[in-house]
Amino acid sequence: MKRRSKRKTGETDTSVISTDENTGEIITSQIKNGKRVVVRIVDEKGEEVMPSYAWSARVDIHRKFGQVTVLVRNDGRILKFTAAFQTDTESILAAKKWIIEIVQNNSSPKVTVTDDSFRYSIESTGNYMTPIVTLWGGRPTIINPTIARAGTRKSDHYDSYILSVNALTGTWPESYVISPEIQELRVLIAERDDSNKLATRCANRIVNTLLKFGYLLFLS
Repeated sequence: MKRRSKRKTGETDTSVISTDENTGEIITSQIKNGKRVVVRIVDEKGEEVMPSYAWSARVDIHRKFGQVTVLVRNDGRILKFTAAFQTDTESILAAKKWIIEIVQNNSSPKVTVTDDSFRYSIESTGNYMTPIVTLWGGRPTIINPTIARAGTRKSDHYDSYILSVNALTGTWPESYVISPEIQELRVLIAERDDSNKLATRCANRIVNTLLKFGYLLFLS
């Protein structure tokens, strides 16, 4: 790793606000390589630190029910909508449709939500989150629960709201979701490995049992 060069005396990464002595114009300046670099306000470019989305959806999922919070930008305001749903297939699909209609009916400027632009965040909760991600598709952000907690306060409504705000500002990146074909292959490989281990255990038990009666059996 290349070592950062030693900063010269008076050099700083922070722009210093001052007034031009000749024109009275407000300017900023930095000391770089021993030289004073002046930047006018009209030339300031800024730096993008995070994306900003028109809406966000956050799901807090449990075995029997889910809690969803939707935040929608509306003419300088942010509107919040919350609802709960059961975790059967019909209810999960209805929850997705509810989110889409809430966004499209309350966003201003108007937003059209497609399957490709359907974004939501959800905590990684093992098998509980799998039906949501599978049935909703879209562009999920799957978050580790240990880093998703906003504090020690535990509340489904509170957790869902805080993580919706984080999703609105793009705090966490979009997650990669494996395809059904890869998932099927993973399951088959895992089952094959388990079957091989079971076959080995059974063979060893047979050999050990025969040894108790004086029979020696060699298995290839």
